[in-house]
Amino acid sequence: MTPPFPTTLAELAPWRVYADQLLERGERLGSYLSAELSLGDAPSEDQLTSLHKQALRVCRVPKLFEATWLLGHVRTLTVIAPPQLREDDALRGLRDFFQTPKPLRLEELTISVSFFSIGSRWTDAMSLLPATCKTLRVDAAGLTSWVVSKLLEGIPPGVETLRLARNVSAEPWKLIDDRFSWVDLREYTLSRQSAVELLRLLEHHPRLKVRLGSVTDGALLRELGERAELGTADDARLVNERTGGVMLLERATLNSLQRRYGVVTVFAQLGRLLPEAFGVRAFQGQLGASAWLGSAIVRRGDGTWSIRAEKDGPRIALESGPPNETPVPLAHGSRVFFDDQPWRFERPRCDS
Repeated sequence: MTPPFPTTLAELAPWRVYADQLLERGERLGSYLSAELSLGDAPSEDQLTSLHKQALRVCRVPKLFEATWLLGHVRTLTVIAPPQLREDDALRGLRDFFQTPKPLRLEELTISVSFFSIGSRWTDAMSLLPATCKTLRVDAAGLTSWVVSKLLEGIPPGVETLRLARNVSAEPWKLIDDRFSWVDLREYTLSRQSAVELLRLLEHHPRLKVRLGSVTDGALLRELGERAELGTADDARLVNERTGGVMLLERATLNSLQRRYGVVTVFAQLGRLLPEAFGVRAFQGQLGASAWLGSAIVRRGDGTWSIRAEKDGPRIALESGPPNETPVPLAHGSRVFFDDQPWRFERPRCDS
């Protein structure tokens, strides 16, 4: 039996035993696991190069998918349907992948769905979704009542969180349903108009909670009360001192870290050691921040934060003086001015 994914370094012991068992059976995954578990939290460049060469052989999925990995097992999976590929063919590929012996401890699946793919293909693929997968991230289009009904009908009851991708059609609220414990809206900026609709829906779904991203007005959070949480303990935030609005600095996804650094070792994942950069941009009159859009705000691997101005970003100033090309450290409570608007920086709750 594959051990559960570790959440602390102390939980790596069963994986060392598992790696030894695989080595005794002559399986390639055993050699890869032994190499990764021998790295420690400060591997040399040569060690990382050697591990990534092994990862090219072990950590592979069909071109239809993008996967992230932990200890040689698929952690998250994104279905990438090329324009020339029909969505139901992509779902057939997903079903077939779930039936392979590929090492899976899938935690999150990202998939695009529309009127053309909701039907037997959707139900067949979702029926094989691994029980370890608790989060489904959906990029949906054409959300008619029939599509919503069939989409929800096919999702296994073990899925606890439905995350709505930024590209979901203008009415993502249609997917809110009591069958989930959480609906994750962190990819959206909650405005007054959308908050009214959200409050109306929550009245009809008393058990459901929502996880929010950026909000334009702090009063919206008070109105939603205990039914909503802003980000997670891992997310930092900038709070507008005039409006109470919040710009959420959500942790960079493992996908984005892996694209930048290669397969991320278990030590780097558990220790959160890799730097993360957040770009601040104006969109439709509102400021927002996203990982890897730039380096106006930089998350350091050792838990420190800093900020620097960008040529194409908003004007930035600090009470201690304007930032230059050298990053200026940020502390919990630091005041930052974006285009003359005062914001207060708050570190992630997990840092305290």
